[in-house]
Amino acid sequence: MLRKGPPPGNPYHILQLNNELSSGSIVLDPSDLEDGPQPFLLRDPLHELWVSFMLMRGLGLLVHGCGVKMDGKVHIFVGESGAGKSTLARVFDNLKVGHILSDDRLIIRTEADNYTVYGTPWHGEAPYASPESGQLATINFLHKAPKSAIEVMQPESAASALFMVCFLAGWPRSGMDFILKCCTEIVRRVPCRRLFFTPDQTAIEAAGI
Repeated sequence: MLRKGPPPGNPYHILQLNNELSSGSIVLDPSDLEDGPQPFLLRDPLHELWVSFMLMRGLGLLVHGCGVKMDGKVHIFVGESGAGKSTLARVFDNLKVGHILSDDRLIIRTEADNYTVYGTPWHGEAPYASPESGQLATINFLHKAPKSAIEVMQPESAASALFMVCFLAGWPRSGMDFILKCCTEIVRRVPCRRLFFTPDQTAIEAAGI
């Protein structure tokens, strides 16, 4: 709950969830906003937090990543802020390679015997946000470098690296345990690489897609 003014303050933005975190509601009182009934800056972060809570209950992961769909499969390029996700998304776009699902946030879910990647409405510096999805093909951990190159990662190091780029709501503990387990299972079944890249076509060539 967010309040306006000195304590106790007037509540103007409320997120209410049930005990299972499976349903809820977000209430915004536009009369208490200084700029009138305009989109509230914390609206999307609250939606994102809600989705994170639901995914942590055994449904999937929300990760910092750029996703590019090609021939029904999705290659994801992950990293913290500043790693180059939006920059690389622009390279794919400028070269007309694949369809960009997002340049900043992706959802990964287990479906049948595969992992499916979904785009989200939460884009980064570049305005790429798509509702499309596809089978997870590769995970590429981004590192800016003077020359583009690829390096295969072992599952042990890949699991911890993937965990570091997940959105962690931090509660409940069982949700954190699920994320750790999910990261471990994904990297055992999906090729993981470090992608050292410069923002040009050589990055795509190095990734081999």
